[in-house]
Amino acid sequence: TFSSRNIHNIGGNSRMQLMVSWGRYSTISQSKPNNNGATEWFQHLDSIEEEYPHDVDQCPDVFVYLSKAEGNSVRPPCSFYRCSTKMLMERGFGYGPVWITLREDLSLDQLSEGIYPGSVLLQIGMGYPDEWEKYQAKWEQNLKHMTHRTPFQLRCHLFQARHLTATEADGT
Repeated sequence: TFSSRNIHNIGGNSRMQLMVSWGRYSTISQSKPNNNGATEWFQHLDSIEEEYPHDVDQCPDVFVYLSKAEGNSVRPPCSFYRCSTKMLMERGFGYGPVWITLREDLSLDQLSEGIYPGSVLLQIGMGYPDEWEKYQAKWEQNLKHMTHRTPFQLRCHLFQARHLTATEADGT
């Protein structure tokens, strides 16, 4: 399940893609429009199945890349998320969707100065094939649940602040 907010300045109103990479294997989302800073995929990506050493410390990390799509081609990633195989194996498949904050890929420098690299709501898990069978129905239910919208409202009354410390070295 993927949903992304705060990417208005990354792609304007262009199309965006996510790629999940584990070692030499990867799977890519459909290219979806970025509408005023929000891209919604609501897509289950193909699983990546590979044999690696039993010691998960020896396994490659998992990367999630956000890219702007142009026509049939994809530009280099503008931001990413990295997590270890060990962490994902410890969590297994029972972990629900969470918001992750992406980081700019400084080596490619695809974002202008001061542009927020975005955040993505996703559910990602890793485990053995027999474990997946126990959670597959729950994942499908989560995907359907994410398409339902409920309006919320947040209000804040800010009145005053006193005795604040200076933020600059000169005391201002």
